[in-house]
Amino acid sequence: DATQPAEAVEAEAWREIARRHGLPIDPQDSRGALMRLSWNEIRARAEEFAREWADAAYVEGQTQSFYNDFFDVFGVRGSTVARYEERVTLRDGRDSRIDLFWPGVLLVEQMGTGRSLTAAREQASEYFNGLSEGERPRYLLLSNFQTFELLDMDAHEEWRFALAELPQHVELFGFIVDRHLDLPREIARRRGLPGA
Repeated sequence: DATQPAEAVEAEAWREIARRHGLPIDPQDSRGALMRLSWNEIRARAEEFAREWADAAYVEGQTQSFYNDFFDVFGVRGSTVARYEERVTLRDGRDSRIDLFWPGVLLVEQMGTGRSLTAAREQASEYFNGLSEGERPRYLLLSNFQTFELLDMDAHEEWRFALAELPQHVELFGFIVDRHLDLPREIARRRGLPGA
C-alpha cells in the first residue's frame, strides 16, 4: 500500500512532537495518537488536586503552580497551552496582565482566597473586551482558590462550585481535553511537518 509509508511518517512526526511537549502517547495506537485519560481517572486526579490545594491562599505565589496542577488533572501540561501574565491593552488604553490565557479557548482571573469573584468577573470582562476578536476565548474561569466560576461566553451559561466539588464537575472542562488532543496536529501544521 503506497499510503502506508506516509502514515508511518505522520505517526512518527506526531510522536516526536508529543515527546518534545511532554504529551502522553497511547502505546497501543500505531498512528501515534495521544492517550486520553478516562473520566474516572480525571475525577480521581481532581480529588487529589482538591485535597492538595485545600489551604491555598496566596495568589501571586501560587497561581502558576495551581493551574499547572489543574491542567495535570486532565493529563495536560499547562505550559503547552497556557500563557501566564499575558499582556493585554484595555479599551481605555491601559496595559494589564491576564493571569492565564489560552487564546481562543480560556481566560483565567485568579483572586486570593476569600476575595470576591465579582471583582474577578469585572476584570476578566475588561480583558476579554481588550482582546482581538480572534483571540477572545470561549471560556472564562474565575477563582479564589476555593471557589470556581466557569462562564461559557458562546452558550451564555455559567457554573459555580467549590474546589472540593471539582471532581463532580470535571466534565465541564472537557474542552481542555478535546482541544489539547488537537495540539500535535496544530504544532505539526505550523511547522509544515508531514500529515499536518
